[in-house]
Amino acid sequence: MSPSRGGVRQKPVSLKLGFADADYGYALDLGLPVRSASMFLRDPAIKAEAVWTGARLGRSNAFARRDGADWAAALQTVREIGDARALDEAVDDAFPGSAVAVTDRNGLFDIEMRQPGLLRPLAPAELSEGTLRYLLLVVALLSPRPPPLTVLNEPEASLTPT
Repeated sequence: MSPSRGGVRQKPVSLKLGFADADYGYALDLGLPVRSASMFLRDPAIKAEAVWTGARLGRSNAFARRDGADWAAALQTVREIGDARALDEAVDDAFPGSAVAVTDRNGLFDIEMRQPGLLRPLAPAELSEGTLRYLLLVVALLSPRPPPLTVLNEPEASLTPT
């Protein structure tokens, strides 16, 4: 057994998780949460995330690199560092008098939609498919850190005029 050594940490805290076989691989690198007034204060910092083909990650075989894919987190990111006013206007334009908000339930984000005439907010499971797709598209298109390529698979398939 070697003696423990004290001192100041030389490298940032990091948790690396991943899987790879001959066909596909996935890797995630997490760091400690960043202290802030943000609702994201308990979230680990996602330093890197990638999906690739083959046994090893390289520039030519990576087909997805991103910083998370959580709708509630994406909506809150638009609220905190994106164009929150454009988000509110898009929701009000499609659903007059309505508002969408992110709530923190014991460290987990959830979304609720308030509509005029209803006594309580609606959860995503209570919204129509068209409403959900519209809200997802608005959040994706207002991303303050858009990816180099965004692919929308027939978004008009479930959008219906009101």
